Amino acid sequence: MDNICLCVGKVGNLFTVHRSTFITLYNGAFDSSAAVFLIIKVVYEQGISLRSSFLALSFCSIINILRTFLLMPKDHIPYPLPEHYTYGLTFKKADPYSVEQFERMRDGDMLTDMKESKEKDTTQVPPEDRTQAQDSEEVASFRSCVLSWFFLCQLLWLSIMQLRHYLFIGTLNPMLNRLANNDHTLVSQFTNAFAITQLLGVLCAPWNGLLMDRHKGKPLAPGETEKEADLRSSFLSLFLTSLQCLLFSVCASIPLLPLQYVTFGLQVLNRSFLYGGNAAFISIA
Repeated sequence: MDNICLCVGKVGNLFTVHRSTFITLYNGAFDSSAAVFLIIKVVYEQGISLRSSFLALSFCSIINILRTFLLMPKDHIPYPLPEHYTYGLTFKKADPYSVEQFERMRDGDMLTDMKESKEKDTTQVPPEDRTQAQDSEEVASFRSCVLSWFFLCQLLWLSIMQLRHYLFIGTLNPMLNRLANNDHTLVSQFTNAFAITQLLGVLCAPWNGLLMDRHKGKPLAPGETEKEADLRSSFLSLFLTSLQCLLFSVCASIPLLPLQYVTFGLQVLNRSFLYGGNAAFISIA
């Protein structure tokens, strides 16, 4: 799951203004794929074996392989997206373009600008300020990012809420049997309702992306960078995700069978906000 979410996260770079919205949409579609097992459950009850169902799912994975080799770019998708950027199959002659070419051109322009402004910097900028500017331009290493408190707190936050969802899904069937007094018909009805609600993930997740993209197109505050504006905009998303998890946990802890319909709705809403928002947050942090 994590590999798929990380790979499709780069597709959001193709949509500059609605970057987080499309990242959350992809993750919401992945969440909704859990409803496929409702189809497997229904056809199994009609007499089709599980082996045939899983063979059909394996055959459908060929579509993903064709999409990877024919539609996706050979290199990573840069951000911000350069002009005249193309990817996938082309049926007419076009100017070849690659990420490496763009990065070489960008590095060449940067070197030219640095040479032109070198004399001005050496004469106008004090030595102390020059040292601070060089330190700010250095790219943070992977080790420093992983060991930063910013990343560790986000990882702890994600792990706790993801563990809550795994505990709920793992104990769902025993809980339904206990609340329904081992009525298999009633348990099957609530199991189907839980599977159907998983389809709503693709509809709930983009709302989180819209919250994170609500500042795009607006002027930045004085002295504020685009990254800082993105992080500030993600505060509301993180707060709502935590609030949803709290409400979901409260409803799941109440031993009332009809209330579990509300629990199912809150679970899929919180799950779509959690995974989609986390993928968008990682792309901007």
